[in-house]
Amino acid sequence: MLLPCCGSDSFVIGSFEDQGVGPLIYGQENRTNFVFVPNGAGGFVFVLKMKSPRLPSAVILYSTGAQVVQLDDREPFESPIITIKSDYVAQRDNEFTYVARCINGAHSHREVSQVVTLDASSPFGNASIQGDGLYSGPPVFSHFDSRGFLQKEANVYQVSHSEPERIDPSGNRLDLSGIRVEFTNEALYNSMFGRAEVRLLDHLNDYKVGEVVNDGLGGYRKFSGVILRNAPRGQSPYYSMGLSAQYAVDRRNLLMKPLSEKGPLDFVSSSIYLPSGLGKVGEFYRFLVCFYELNLTGDYLYFPVTLSRSHEHFGTCPNGDYCMAIGEGR
Repeated sequence: MLLPCCGSDSFVIGSFEDQGVGPLIYGQENRTNFVFVPNGAGGFVFVLKMKSPRLPSAVILYSTGAQVVQLDDREPFESPIITIKSDYVAQRDNEFTYVARCINGAHSHREVSQVVTLDASSPFGNASIQGDGLYSGPPVFSHFDSRGFLQKEANVYQVSHSEPERIDPSGNRLDLSGIRVEFTNEALYNSMFGRAEVRLLDHLNDYKVGEVVNDGLGGYRKFSGVILRNAPRGQSPYYSMGLSAQYAVDRRNLLMKPLSEKGPLDFVSSSIYLPSGLGKVGEFYRFLVCFYELNLTGDYLYFPVTLSRSHEHFGTCPNGDYCMAIGEGR
């Protein structure tokens, strides 16, 4: 006999108190489990699903199947240890969906779900690059040099991050041009490839664009990027990042919205702007500029950038970049 799940249609049947995933290790088998606490007695079934860029579709990591778990009010359910295969885990965008379903009767169900998205640590990387530096991975690539000798090569990154903290940035926007990466690996023809994005770590609700990601640590807003190769005349080639989407930006307050919502007072840009008029002058907006899943070994390079303003974009003449003045001689 099934125990009844009590409550109205809006009743939340319980919560996942401990997701148990993380840190994930890239390139090896991982293990996890989870804890669910019900709000009321009942019979429950549980499913844990996973999606990642390395999987063609979601896979079920754990399921109670037809077995119904009987729980009293606030009685925790702890899953067994669950194995995550090494080839399931990507360096980014590992999405875990936890589902608990309360069985009221043979054909009636009520459920709660939670999604957590996590990065995985990589064989080589640096998550807080500031200033200039040289980073080298292990020599795991083999190739024949011009003389026909077999050589071992490593991914070598010469990076430059000249301005990690910026007050009153030009145009009140996040300028990505100051972050540069020179890449060397003869086995890969000195060509860097992988994925890129910008993450906003706070003030997530100040923006209507980008994707909010729940990583179990407060979340972030993701802006997809592209890796750009730059070859200035007389200089070594280097790589930088640009955003992959364009947005509509209000000229009056720099509020960003999808390009499809562009109005007569908006301009089009592929940059991220600090919104004005929200009463947040002097507050810090923390970003993370991320290059990841690089060059076959899953390397990653993360560059923190902090922006703040001492005045508004449009306000009174002493306190704004732009203002309206009326009167002779103004």
